[in-house]
Amino acid sequence: MYNMEMFHGVDYQQILAKRGIKLLDTIGRGSYSKVKLGHISKNDPRQVAVKIINLLKAPEDFKESFLPRELENWPSLDHRHVIKFYEAFQIDQTLFMIIEFAPHGDMLKYIQANGNLPEMKRKLLMTQLCNGVKYLHDRDISHRDLKLENLLLDESNSIKITDFGFSKKVSGKNLSHTYCGSKSYAAPEILTGCPYNPFKSDIWAIGIILYIMSTGKFPFDKKKDIKKIIDDYRKLHIFWDRYPIENDCREAVEKLLVFRFQDRPSIDDVFKIKWFITENSVSENA
Repeated sequence: MYNMEMFHGVDYQQILAKRGIKLLDTIGRGSYSKVKLGHISKNDPRQVAVKIINLLKAPEDFKESFLPRELENWPSLDHRHVIKFYEAFQIDQTLFMIIEFAPHGDMLKYIQANGNLPEMKRKLLMTQLCNGVKYLHDRDISHRDLKLENLLLDESNSIKITDFGFSKKVSGKNLSHTYCGSKSYAAPEILTGCPYNPFKSDIWAIGIILYIMSTGKFPFDKKKDIKKIIDDYRKLHIFWDRYPIENDCREAVEKLLVFRFQDRPSIDDVFKIKWFITENSVSENA
């Protein structure tokens, strides 16, 4: 587990000031945490996000499973499409996580404001997302909670993957058994409680994200019960006529949303799908 420094009975602002961090506005809030904007120092123009977690209010499963996993997997990651983790420390029963600040918010808000995205913009963002996921998978880390809310946008509107509370370091071909992630992005094997390959569940989520970027809508009816949703997944019952997209993009979505995870592409195979490799695709160095 990532080594956290302990502080007792000392003013938080004073400790943060000694670390060169000045707390500014609150930019996010949850039931047991909040996120504040922070400024590093007068000589450093960087702004950071300071996640402040009240450990007295945090649920036990978060403290025993998700938080240790996040602190174990995130700090070592260094990729331009992954939010940087700078440090974590604890003062009494409050945990501080200092991470990179992405000023343009998350992809969910972006799509809510702008609707479905033009194809070239989609290709750029999906290439960035897949490069970030490839970086994780190459290091045997599955994110397990890829969704629009966990894709942040930096000052140039490039994607940054964040939130590693569900991430898992996977050894060999071991399957996972934990239900995790968000229902709307969860692969069928997760919803049915079957052992699953976490890397392939990430691929399913990428397929959902591509469809939403293309149409501004979710591909499946989230209001149905699980049994009917699984049936839609199996039949790939998507309303293509209602929200038409380019043929190559549709084919890419269909390949990403293959029902059996054994038949779903790996992240390396995703880059071989025609929509990702056509001459009009936007490429970038991984």
